[in-house]
Amino acid sequence: QTCALPICFPVTIKDAVKVGRAVGSETFAHYVLRDRERILNLFELLTGARFSLNFLRFGGVKADVTEGFIERVLETCELLKVRLKEYNDLITFNQVFLKRTSGVGLVSKSQIAHWGVTGPNARSSGIAFDVRKVFPYIGYEKIDFEVPIQKSQDREPGDAHDRFLVRLLEIEQSLEILKDAYRDWE
Repeated sequence: QTCALPICFPVTIKDAVKVGRAVGSETFAHYVLRDRERILNLFELLTGARFSLNFLRFGGVKADVTEGFIERVLETCELLKVRLKEYNDLITFNQVFLKRTSGVGLVSKSQIAHWGVTGPNARSSGIAFDVRKVFPYIGYEKIDFEVPIQKSQDREPGDAHDRFLVRLLEIEQSLEILKDAYRDWE
């Protein structure tokens, strides 16, 4: 099957919860919400608010990091690495999930190029492009990270399942980027 529009899968915590519930994995939904709370607690420690849209400023941020923040971020990174394995075990090879996502919403490389799709959606179709590598900005040139790209030997990549897998890999790489940024900052 091919789709008329690119599909972002899942794009928010809310979407991830819906995915878990749609395949009968209430556990996955609870795990995602649990980890979301941990991240919001970090925002609160940094900014004083769980949802803060005014912390970033032109030329920097509103204030320095609070005491203990960096350590908590690193702890969270380590914890989320373990949790990603749980996510993978619960969803990736879940038969209901596979049936609902494999071969569904296929977006080909030519459609990606025609529509101007970028990011994980493009990489899930096998396009090896990440602006952070090609045109590095704000220190990405100092950080060593891999760009997750979906490759498939037996079929064309780019279905909803591939988009999910690339997003899991993106989270894993984001955790490594955070740890590398801390090592450079230190």
